[in-house]
Amino acid sequence: MSNWENNRNLPDLEMLIEINYVFHVSLDQLIWGDDNMNKMTQKLIKDTDENRKAKYNMITVLIGGFLMILGFVCFFIKANSVEYVDKQGFLHENFYLIPVGYIFLFAGE
Repeated sequence: MSNWENNRNLPDLEMLIEINYVFHVSLDQLIWGDDNMNKMTQKLIKDTDENRKAKYNMITVLIGGFLMILGFVCFFIKANSVEYVDKQGFLHENFYLIPVGYIFLFAGE
């Protein structure tokens, strides 16, 4: 509670509901009340935006890392695959893995 009073942190929704019942103050007044309450509302909005940005950044880093790993897996499979010519004279080679690996690597950056 002292963090909230010193404008360092905000109470969670359950705490706001408790305050509502104990002091008979509406949630609208708690959230949209006087100037001090407006500062709290602005801080709540700012914190929510920062959390949203952090989640977005984490998701993009995870997707990029996954794509880069897929690129390296393509190179690994290509390096360890066996190339051969069958009886009809067709060459069996995983040549497509090299450009696919580069696509994954560049997409992951």
